[in-house]
Amino acid sequence: MKVLVELDELSVNFRKALAKSCKIRVTLAKLAEDEEAEVRAEAARNPNTAEKDLSKLANDKYEGVRCGVAKNSSTAVADLSKLSKDKNWGVRFCAAGNEKTAAADLSKLADDENSDVRRAARENPNMPAILNEENGDNSDSYDDSDDDVYDDDDEEF
Repeated sequence: MKVLVELDELSVNFRKALAKSCKIRVTLAKLAEDEEAEVRAEAARNPNTAEKDLSKLANDKYEGVRCGVAKNSSTAVADLSKLSKDKNWGVRFCAAGNEKTAAADLSKLADDENSDVRRAARENPNMPAILNEENGDNSDSYDDSDDDVYDDDDEEF
């Protein structure tokens, strides 16, 4: 018996789950055009989504979708370059964390106005050491030397 179901007949939660785990590019292409941003975001994060569909999603009006594209290891370097200049700091943060982001884009992100973006760029393995040294003193790093939350000398409660 053959059962055919239209994707838009399925619940949003089911479409999200499908977009997250699907390996069939034709289905992912349809999910990448879904009316629900949450579904498109899952398709954007799926490494099986075709590069051409990721390029379309890189222009989505919702930053969660663009961030999904920026995190995706299958995203084209040109799209990552564009996303590294996004107006939303969260999207730039996601691009800064992608190992495929070009060193030239990482060096610009290392000077971003947002400290989380700067830190992500500096921690990216593609960030050349020489550029990392030139882009500041790593003052964005978290210093836990003064944290004594788990100090054995503290009184018991």
